[in-house]
Amino acid sequence: MTEVISNEKGFTIMELLVASSLSTVIMGLVTANILASNNVYFEDVIRTSINSNLRAGMDIVSTNVRQAGENLQPSFPAVELLNGMGNAPDTLILRRNKQAEVLTVCNDINAGATVADVSDESRPNSVCKRVNADRLFDSFEAQRLDEGGTTRVFLYNQVNNTGEFVEFSDTDLDTNIEMQISGPLNSYPAISSSIYLIEEFRFSLDTITETLELYINGDLSTPAPVAFDTNELSIQVEMQDGTMLNNFDASAGHVWKEIAQISITLGGEVSRKNRTMSSSITAEYFPRNVLSS
Repeated sequence: MTEVISNEKGFTIMELLVASSLSTVIMGLVTANILASNNVYFEDVIRTSINSNLRAGMDIVSTNVRQAGENLQPSFPAVELLNGMGNAPDTLILRRNKQAEVLTVCNDINAGATVADVSDESRPNSVCKRVNADRLFDSFEAQRLDEGGTTRVFLYNQVNNTGEFVEFSDTDLDTNIEMQISGPLNSYPAISSSIYLIEEFRFSLDTITETLELYINGDLSTPAPVAFDTNELSIQVEMQDGTMLNNFDASAGHVWKEIAQISITLGGEVSRKNRTMSSSITAEYFPRNVLSS
């Protein structure tokens, strides 16, 4: 007759084996559930981080969209949208004039020239008379001195609606009011060209570092990071007549005063444990200076 072997507490070996197996299964299920919950938690944290990052970047872009065009005429390129070719990201350029005063170029400025005359008594135009130019020039000179002796000004050709930044570094007030400038790349004809104290914000996406970057006042050498882990920057300009534009350029006849809204999509992604989590946000913004007179 076979005898069933029991331990001191009365459990059979078979009962111990069953209990051990059940404990292993239960522990496995609990562990799997904990690991799954942990993965879901961290994925939610990452998605929340992506969305928070995108919203922070969008806030900076939207602030500058709303301010674009301040103290600028309708023909000025206050808004520029450069459409990325293929799947390349777009580039958005926003400008505003820091003051109402604008100087007239009173003698031709050739490419590479280092002097800009903003008064000339020989000109019949009233804006070039010293008495009128002095008042306008004072704010430019004050800005230069406030910035330690050099400031960036914007040369603008009203004929072809193009312009560029140059360094304004000194002043000669002997006969004409002469601004000492770094040599421009282009030429600017007298009377139909002007000088502004423009504030420019250029938003573009570095696809290598996946960073939304901001370039200020034409300085393309030192970008400021706006949002990290970004892989999409898509922009469209909707006009008041309902037309949707993927390119917006004053030289093509586009007028920023006729903008209804600017639609911006910003996307981002983060990879973790061979999984890629992504998100995007889209919002429409209105350049409020469209309503200014």
